[in-house]
Amino acid sequence: MYAAGNALAVAIWLVIGLSLGHTFPTNNHDGTDWFSVFLRLLMGLVMLGLGTNLLLKGPRKGKASSQSASKHSNLRAFSIGMGLMAPNFSSLVLFFPALATITRGAPTRAEEFLLIGLLVLITMSPCLIPLLLVGVAGRGGRALLDRINHWLKPKQWALGLLVCFATAIYLIVSGILAA
Repeated sequence: MYAAGNALAVAIWLVIGLSLGHTFPTNNHDGTDWFSVFLRLLMGLVMLGLGTNLLLKGPRKGKASSQSASKHSNLRAFSIGMGLMAPNFSSLVLFFPALATITRGAPTRAEEFLLIGLLVLITMSPCLIPLLLVGVAGRGGRALLDRINHWLKPKQWALGLLVCFATAIYLIVSGILAA
C-alpha cells in the first residue's frame, strides 16, 4: 500500500505536468522554449534553496525513525507513501522538467507514452526496487536493505547536500544553455 500511495502522488504530478506541458506554446519565434527554460531555472533555484537550508541546519542530531511502512495498516501505509512522495522535491524538480521535455519535444503519441512510462518507473524506483528485492530474495533481500540502510544513515545529510546542489547546478546550467 505504501507503493500505491507513492504511485498516486506521482499520478497527480503527471496530471499537473501534462496539463502545463500541453498548455503553453512550445517555441517562441526564435526557437527557444521559454516555458522549459523557466521551469528548469525555477526548479534549480528551488533545489538551491533546499540545499542551502539543509546546509545551514547541519546534520540531524539523534536517531531518525526507521520504522517500516509494513508495520502499519494498509490505509496508514498508503497515507505514508502518498505523504512522503507528494512533497519530495528532489524527485519533483527532476520530474517536471523531464516531463516538459517529453511532452514538448513533439514525439509521436506512442513515443510520448513510452517515455512517460519510463519516467514514472524511474521516479518510482526508490520505492519499487526494495519491494522487488524483498519479494524476490525474501529475508536475504531484507537483510541487504538493512545493511544498505545502516551504511547510508550516517551519510544521509551529506548525500542530501549532494543531491540538492548537483541537481540545482544541472537544472540551472541546462536552463541557461537552453535560453
